[in-house]
Amino acid sequence: TTVQKNINDYDFVSVSPAANGTFTSGTQTVNYYYKRKDVGDVVVKYVEQGSNTPLDTPTTMSGAGKSGLTYTTTPKTITDYELVVTPANHTGTYPATGTTTVVYEYRRKNAGNITVNHYEVGGSTQ
Repeated sequence: TTVQKNINDYDFVSVSPAANGTFTSGTQTVNYYYKRKDVGDVVVKYVEQGSNTPLDTPTTMSGAGKSGLTYTTTPKTITDYELVVTPANHTGTYPATGTTTVVYEYRRKNAGNITVNHYEVGGSTQ
């Protein structure tokens, strides 16, 4: 008789051949198969600082088969915006349950200077 193990972050799937049997003169191998457990997802949001207006589509990092594993998120490059807040939870461990939300905050870049000229019609005098 062989015995399956309880392994953190894994669920038992199957055993092949049977866990119980008769000894023979040759070597026998019994294989136990495990699958890493599913856990919560990580959702990454990209918002404008102050208004929390979404600036891009959120990214979802699936927790399927990720029990006990770590994640790392990265900010996106968003036209006309600069990153101002990288959250403390931009790296971490997938949540055992529920969803972890990571929020990157951006602010609009300052526009360049504008020069306005007023001319007389038909002339070059301001």
